[in-house]
Amino acid sequence: GHIFVVDGLYDTVQIFNRQGELLMNFGETGGTEGDFYLPAGIAIDNRNRIYVADTYNQRVAVFQFMGEPLLPPPAPLPEPDAAGKLQENKAVGY
Repeated sequence: GHIFVVDGLYDTVQIFNRQGELLMNFGETGGTEGDFYLPAGIAIDNRNRIYVADTYNQRVAVFQFMGEPLLPPPAPLPEPDAAGKLQENKAVGY
């Protein structure tokens, strides 16, 4: 198994082996496909797809195991109104 780390300071994902050696990293600061702006969470599914919660880009980015973007980033979520409710009923999906 590998260890996956999101680095919010450098806006990257780092992949380490069990001995703690850096195998690779991907991502950089930005708003385009493959970029992050304060990544805050990560998950890997049973097909080795990497899901990264990208805070200020307001999206979940999806990557293949080697860091290549798998799906285009979804549109940003709608902004809540003053009461904290979403103005539109939209679902973001793939």
